Amino acid sequence: DRRRCAMSAVGSARPRVEAALKLTGAALYAADHRPDGVLHAVLVGAPVAAGRLRGVDAAAARDLPGVVAVLTAADLPDFPELSPPAAVQVMPFSDDRIRYEGQPVAIVLGESVEAAETGRAAVVVDCERDDPVLLGAGRREPAMGDDPVVFDKGDVEQARVGAAVRIEQTYVQAPRHHHTMETSGTVARWDGERLTLWDSVQASSTVIPVVSAALGIDADDVRVVARHTGGGFGAKGYIWPHEILAAATARVVGRPVKLHLRRAD
Repeated sequence: DRRRCAMSAVGSARPRVEAALKLTGAALYAADHRPDGVLHAVLVGAPVAAGRLRGVDAAAARDLPGVVAVLTAADLPDFPELSPPAAVQVMPFSDDRIRYEGQPVAIVLGESVEAAETGRAAVVVDCERDDPVLLGAGRREPAMGDDPVVFDKGDVEQARVGAAVRIEQTYVQAPRHHHTMETSGTVARWDGERLTLWDSVQASSTVIPVVSAALGIDADDVRVVARHTGGGFGAKGYIWPHEILAAATARVVGRPVKLHLRRAD
C-alpha cells in the first residue's frame, strides 16, 4: 500500500508546506528575530590583506550616542582550534596575525544598527602590513583536518606526453560568490547557561558541535533555530566565525545580540 501511494505521487502536484508563510511574508528568517533587549553588533575588519595587528583605538566610538560597547580580543574568550564543519581552523581574535582583508579585529555593539555602524566608522585600526599572497601566486596545501583526501587515478605525466593537444593556461576565479537572497546573520541569546541561536544555516545540527566546542560548553545547552533559509548554495553548510562571535559577544555583554554580517571594512 505504501509503495502504491508513493508511486501515485510521482508527477502529481504537492503543495510546499512553507509556501503560504513565504508568499504572505509571515515566514521568519534568522534576522527577523528580535529578543527583548537585543543589541546590534557589527564587525570592524582589518584594512590590510596580511600583516600584524598593532592596536585598536575605540575611544571615540565608545563616546558616540547609542554605542554600548566595543569589544576587542581582550574582552573575548580564548577560542580553541576548530575542526570541520567549521569554515576556519583559527578563529579571529585568537592572535595578532592578519590572515585576510576584513578579518574581524573589533566588534561594535549599539542600541540600533545605525549606531553600531556609526561607531564602527570611528574605530581606528593600526596594522603592520605584510605582502599578501595574490590570487594565482600561492602554493597548494592540504585542506584543514587530520585526514586530507588523496585521490589518484591514472598516470598524469604519461597522459601529458601522449596527448594530441596540450593547452596550458592559468584561470583565476572571482573571490566572492554564493550570493543568496538571505544574507548570513545570527541572533544569540543566553538564558543562564543555555544558548539559543537564530541562525541562517543549511543544517542546524552541524552548528551545535562547532559552537559548543568553540565556547567550551555542553552541546545539550545549545539550541539552533533555522526554520527558513533564503538560499545557501553550500556556503551556509559551514559554520563561520560570525556565528560563534555572536554567541560569545552576547555572553560578554549579558544581552541578546544580533550580528549583522556584511563586509567588515
